[in-house]
Amino acid sequence: MRGYIRKRGKNYQLTIWVGKKPDGRPLRHFETIRGNKADAQRRLRELLSEIDRNTYTAPSHMTLAQLLEQWLEGYCRTKCSMRTQDSYEYLVRCHLVPALGHIKLDELQPRIIQNYYGAACEKVSNRTVLHTHRVLSQALKWAIRQGYMGRNPAELVDPPTPQYRNMTTLSPAEVSLLLEHAQGNDYYPVIYTAISTGLRRNEILGPFGGGTSISSWQAYRSARFCTRAGAGSSSRNPRPSIAGAE
Repeated sequence: MRGYIRKRGKNYQLTIWVGKKPDGRPLRHFETIRGNKADAQRRLRELLSEIDRNTYTAPSHMTLAQLLEQWLEGYCRTKCSMRTQDSYEYLVRCHLVPALGHIKLDELQPRIIQNYYGAACEKVSNRTVLHTHRVLSQALKWAIRQGYMGRNPAELVDPPTPQYRNMTTLSPAEVSLLLEHAQGNDYYPVIYTAISTGLRRNEILGPFGGGTSISSWQAYRSARFCTRAGAGSSSRNPRPSIAGAE
């Protein structure tokens, strides 16, 4: 017998043999499942499968909050743009850590994540929860590569479907009123450009933020300007243009 389940109070405890200690005594893995017997049986099969595939990792006392902090500092700061870092940090610090940060990695079950998504959808939009799910899944994939976990429980969870809403735009009368009130304001060129062209924020900030004139509009094609609150500005090369899109 490679492992067994026994009931302890309202929970179930798993015991599996994962190898031998240096002195030859058996090395066992213990895990408490806060659920029903079917949940315990499912987890037991997962652990035995990990042992067979040589992907089993010993239980860690690291919490999800500690892992996410390492992921932000060790991965995101070297691989992501400033704007992406800001977005990830917001989702981690304002959503994931308050709700799930106290949970140890070896106790993070798909059921717990799914329940959190259901509760979160009652407070924020489905799209925000979907973005949170993507961040969590990426962080847990990184944890597997670092040897902290043997599986990604977020991959077994169904994220919410985003709710699409029709975009609300200004009427011609509202546009005229906006431009009238913006006359003489330092941001008038930016407002006028946004309304006239439909460009996105970074595309508009390229020529204006880079210190070039409106006449040299081509400047934004060579470098897009990204601004991060409290961290100054940085530029990056644009994505290659699609052939024939000129």
